[in-house]
Amino acid sequence: MAKHVIVIGAGVVGLACAWRLRRRGHRVTLLDPSPASGASHAAAGMLAAVSEYYFEEESLLALSLPASRLYPQIIAELARRTGGPTGFRDIPTIVATADSADRERLEHLGDQQRSIGLTVTALTPSKAREMESFFSPRISGAFLAEDDRQVNPRVLAGAYLSDLEADEGCDVRPLAAAELLWRDGAVVGVRAAAVPGAEVFTHRFDERAVDTDEMTGDAPSWSSEDLPAGDSIDIAADLVVVANGLLSPTLAGLPEGLEWPIRPVYGDVIRLRTPEHLRPLLTRTVRGLVHGRSVYIVPREDGTIVIGATEREDGRDAVLGGRSAATAARRPGPGARGRGARTRGGHGTSPLRHPRQRADPGADRPRAHRRYRHLSPRHPAQRADRRGRRRSRGRHRRRRRMACLRPLALVEAGGFGMKVIINGEATQVDADTVAALVSQRTGRALAPDGTPADGGRLGLAVALNDEVVLRRNWHATPLTEGATIEIVTATQGG
Repeated sequence: MAKHVIVIGAGVVGLACAWRLRRRGHRVTLLDPSPASGASHAAAGMLAAVSEYYFEEESLLALSLPASRLYPQIIAELARRTGGPTGFRDIPTIVATADSADRERLEHLGDQQRSIGLTVTALTPSKAREMESFFSPRISGAFLAEDDRQVNPRVLAGAYLSDLEADEGCDVRPLAAAELLWRDGAVVGVRAAAVPGAEVFTHRFDERAVDTDEMTGDAPSWSSEDLPAGDSIDIAADLVVVANGLLSPTLAGLPEGLEWPIRPVYGDVIRLRTPEHLRPLLTRTVRGLVHGRSVYIVPREDGTIVIGATEREDGRDAVLGGRSAATAARRPGPGARGRGARTRGGHGTSPLRHPRQRADPGADRPRAHRRYRHLSPRHPAQRADRRGRRRSRGRHRRRRRMACLRPLALVEAGGFGMKVIINGEATQVDADTVAALVSQRTGRALAPDGTPADGGRLGLAVALNDEVVLRRNWHATPLTEGATIEIVTATQGG
């Protein structure tokens, strides 16, 4: 029997619920003054049930893995109805590591994943670079998660919304739900109203094409016309679906004693466009473990890439971690700079090393120097010549290393660093949590409880603004501009 269902919230979850309800013959009223403007606008869209699995998350995996495997079927049905793009890409994920500690942590996790039946394939660094030439020669290891996929949430939301707006059985209304209406112990409708001073949302459901080489914000755009003010209205319904994310706990009329299992988790992303001659920069989603910090790089079909490396629960919705994302993303691969992305091969991967070969790949390589060909290896003249050549090579390597650091210097000039005081000394850091700072200063990856991932002892205590931070809270404790940090190393003595 067909019912009337109100869906509160038009993010990806609410849109998907409304769309499926219509496929099953129910009448739907969708309430949201600004569709897909929250997490659906910001998310990278990785369907990473395998690569995002962590220890003791089997209950979550039991939901996320079957859902990920259903995506192709759902997307095919949506594409048939709309005839347009859906943002879905059936491509796997490569997870790479920056150093030996990261590799050891990843191998341990990979063993756990395989033990519960997940498909994870270990890759050597050379094999990973063969699959994606983007990777730096310095990666220490990698694995392939073939069951992972990705979707562009903005495009997906646009596909859902366009189909629902054209459907006579769905009423999409730019109203905010204010209260659940009850009768005889059951929810029978929703009280909704225009939010005073709110504006009509006019979001383009794609990656914004910004015609500039400067870094810009990517917040949703709004029209200048306010929603019409008026009294609230009551809308009756047989069922109500609450899917408006962080606003859901503010809804009046929720059952007494309900502990809403939701909290805000913030992250910062950078979106870059790749020059035409370098596309595709990547053919798979890339996740990295860089000195204990996670980073991801998601390639879109339109040539843009999404980079992210931060996760925080400090309640601040401002963009804070741009430099962290850019720096961490450079470690597993060449990263991006200036007007777009660096060359796919990255520094040190080109076979054309001799100057004449770089200028003319078809030129013959000059013969080796023969001045001391007939001298004994112990002859002083030959030893001096060899020392000179070693010094020359060393200077050349140093120049190359400095060249690799120039893009990071440009990022620092953009003002992404954070100035703090560590043990009485003012310094600039790119860490956004206590755990990230400790990991950077010790060179060791940290487990979620703050202990070293390699199983050894750390012997450190940390105080932030004169308050001791417990080790288990290091990952959840953010750093702020001007913070005073004391890092104390434990020593033995009498």
